[in-house]
Amino acid sequence: MHESFLSDLAIVLSVAGVTCSLALRFKVPLILSYLLAGLIIGPYIPVPLFASHERVEELAEFGVVFVMFCVGLEFQFRKLFQIIGLAGLTAVTQISLMFAIGYGLGLSMGWTVLEALFLGGSISISSTMVVSKVLDNSKPTSARETILGVLILQDIAAVIMIAALTAVAAGAGLSAAELGRTLGELIGVLAAMIVVGYLVIPRLIQFVDRLDSQEAMTIVACGICFGMAYLAETFGYSVALGAFVAGMLVSESGLGLEVERILLTLKDLFAAIFFVSIGMTVDPLLAIKSLPVAIGVAFAVVVGQFFVVTTAGLLSGNGLRRSVTSGVALGQVGEFAFIIAAVGISARVVKVPLQSILVTVAVITTFTTPFFFGRIEKIIGFVDRKFPSRFRLLLTFYEGWLDRLKSRQSEPAGNAIVRRIFYVIFVDALLSVLICVISAIFWVRLDETLTSTGFGPATSDFLIALGTVLLLAPFVLGIFRNVLKLSSHASGLLFPSSNQQSSVLLRRILVGPVIAFVALPFFALLSGLFETAAIFEVFLVLVTIGAIYFWRRVGDFQAEVHSGARSFVELIAQDPSQLPAGKRGEPHIPGLHQVTNYKIEDGSSIGGKTLAEVNLRALTGTTVISIVRDGEEVILPTGRENLKSGDVLVLAGTKTSTEKAISMLK
Repeated sequence: MHESFLSDLAIVLSVAGVTCSLALRFKVPLILSYLLAGLIIGPYIPVPLFASHERVEELAEFGVVFVMFCVGLEFQFRKLFQIIGLAGLTAVTQISLMFAIGYGLGLSMGWTVLEALFLGGSISISSTMVVSKVLDNSKPTSARETILGVLILQDIAAVIMIAALTAVAAGAGLSAAELGRTLGELIGVLAAMIVVGYLVIPRLIQFVDRLDSQEAMTIVACGICFGMAYLAETFGYSVALGAFVAGMLVSESGLGLEVERILLTLKDLFAAIFFVSIGMTVDPLLAIKSLPVAIGVAFAVVVGQFFVVTTAGLLSGNGLRRSVTSGVALGQVGEFAFIIAAVGISARVVKVPLQSILVTVAVITTFTTPFFFGRIEKIIGFVDRKFPSRFRLLLTFYEGWLDRLKSRQSEPAGNAIVRRIFYVIFVDALLSVLICVISAIFWVRLDETLTSTGFGPATSDFLIALGTVLLLAPFVLGIFRNVLKLSSHASGLLFPSSNQQSSVLLRRILVGPVIAFVALPFFALLSGLFETAAIFEVFLVLVTIGAIYFWRRVGDFQAEVHSGARSFVELIAQDPSQLPAGKRGEPHIPGLHQVTNYKIEDGSSIGGKTLAEVNLRALTGTTVISIVRDGEEVILPTGRENLKSGDVLVLAGTKTSTEKAISMLK
C-alpha cells in the first residue's frame, strides 16, 4: 500500500510539475494545467502513465482541507461588517440569483431537483484564483475592493452550501422537514464549534507564537486544521466546514496571515493534487458529448454574472464603471464548484456528468474572463451608450448620495440608528423564515387533517397558505416599515427639511436596494422549502411591478433635475462672476450639494469633439448636466453636442469623480 501511494504521488507530481511549468511559460492559469495533468494520468487516455484515482482522491481531500483552512485564515468576525457594507448587497444578489439560474437551468434540462441544486451551487461561486490573477495582470482598478469583498462573502456562502448540501445528499431528500432539521442542526454544530473553539484556539496560537518556532506553529496549526475537519466529518458534515471554522478561529488570534504564509507551500501542493484528481474523472468522449450543455452553462455563467453583478453593483451605489468591471471579473466558475459537485457525486445523488461539464465550463470561462477584462473600457463605453438617459443621470446622483451617506454614517449617532434599524429588519426576516420553515414542515400533516374533516385538497391548501400569510403579515409589514424608516433617515441626512419633494423622491428610490437585499435570499429559501418555482414567479411579478413604479419615479426625478440645472445655468448666465471656473456651488438640484463648472480653454484637446467622443461619464463617473456658451445653454446634453473653446461645462458627480474629470479635461 505504501509503495502504491508512493508511485501514485510520484506520477501525479511529476506530470503536474511539467504541465505547471508549461502553463507558467505560456501564461495559462495553473488550474488548467492541473486538470490537464489529471486527464493525462487518468483512465481515459491511453498513455503509459496511470495512477489510482481512489488513492489520489484520498490525498486530494487534504487539498480541500488546506484550501478551506486558508480561506478561513483570511476571515475575521470584526471585518465582516466592513465587507458587508462594501459588497454585501452585490454578493447576496449575485449568489441568490446565480443559484436560481443554475437551479432553473438544471430543471429545464430534465435533471432531478438534487442535481439542479448542485448545479446552482456550483455556478454561484466565482474563482478566487482566476480573478486574483486577472487583477494582478491588469491596470489598477477602483473596483478591486468590491470584487475581493464579493469573493470573500462567496467563500463563506460556499462553506454553508457545502455543509447543507452534504447533509441533504446524505438523506437523499429535500423534504421540508428534512431541510428544516438540517438547517437547525447545522446552526447548532457551527455555534458549538465556534464558541468552544473561540475560547481555546486563539489563545493556543498566541502561546505557540511566543515560543518563536515555525516548526511548532506548523504542527499546531495543522493539528487544529485536521482536528476540526475530523470533528465536522464525525457530525456528518463536510471536512471543508471544519477546516474553514479552524482557519477562522486561528485568524482571531491576529496571526492568520503568518500562519497562512507558513502553510502556503502545503496548500499549493495538496490543492494541485485535488485539481489533478478532478481531471482524472473527466472522460474526454463524455465531455465532447456534453459539450453543448457545457457551452450553455458557460454562457449562463458569463452573461448571468455580468448582468446580475452589474445590476447589484449599481443598486449598491458603486457606479457604472465599478459595477461593470465587477460583473466582467466575476464571470467564471470557481474552485468550490468542483468541491460542491464532488459532494453530490460521492453521495451518488448526482448521476449526470456534472464534473465533466464543470471542467469544460472552467476551461471556457478561464479564457473568457481575461479576454473580456482586457477590453473593459470598450464594454463600459458600450453599456454607457446603451443605458437609458434617465438612468445615466440617476446613476450620477445616486452614487453621490451614497458617497455622502457613508461619510455622514461615520458619525456615532448615525451609525447607531442604522445598526438598530438593520437589527430589527434582521430579526423580522429571521422570524419570517422560521414561520415558513414550520409551515413547510407541518404542511402535509395539516393538509391531511383538514382533508379528513371534509375540505377538498385545493381548499385545505388555500387555508394553510392563508394561515401562513396571516402569520407572516406582521413581520413582513415590520420589515417594510423599517425599510421606509431607513430610507427616511438617509434622505434626512442628505436634504434640508425645506426640500420635501426631493426627500420623498430619494426615499422611494432607496427602498428598492434594501428590499432586494432582504427579499432575494428569502425567496430563494422559500423555493427550496416548498420545492416549487412558483415562489420565484411571484417574486418576478413583484419585481416587474416595482420596476414599472421605479421607471415612473425616475422620470419625475429627471424633470426635477432639469429644472434645478436650468436655475443653476441661469445663475451663471446672469452673473458668471458668482461662480468662476472650477468653483463648487450648491444649486437647487436634488441631493447634489456640489456642482463644478469647467471652462474649455483655447487649444484644448477636447475642442471640436462631441461629449460622446470624450466619454467623460464612462471614464470618470461624472455627468455634464449643461453646456453654457454665448448666453445660451444646453440642459442635460445628449452627447452629440460638439464642444468649443469658451464653453462652460457644468459637471455633476462625487468630489472624487469631478476632480478626475477636470484633470482629464485639462
